[in-house]
Amino acid sequence: MANLLPGYVAIEQVLVLEYARMGLISDDERRALGAAPPTVTADAVAPEPEENFSDIAFALERHVGAALPAPVTAWHVNRNRNDCRRPPR
Repeated sequence: MANLLPGYVAIEQVLVLEYARMGLISDDERRALGAAPPTVTADAVAPEPEENFSDIAFALERHVGAALPAPVTAWHVNRNRNDCRRPPR
């Protein structure tokens, strides 16, 4: 988990920048989402079938969402599992 976490955090950071660039989230929402990654640890996103379905991306989303001052309704508006996959070579 600890080895994968930096990559998943980087994916989230890029998605947040793209949502802001497309005008889907406000600058305040971008800043709030951008402030959360330093609080993410392997323990914070540990597999819990009842809470996060043992899915690191979903666990990360839930952890960050819980730390936000207000919900970001357009966050992950068009997300799918392919967002976290490396393209084929």
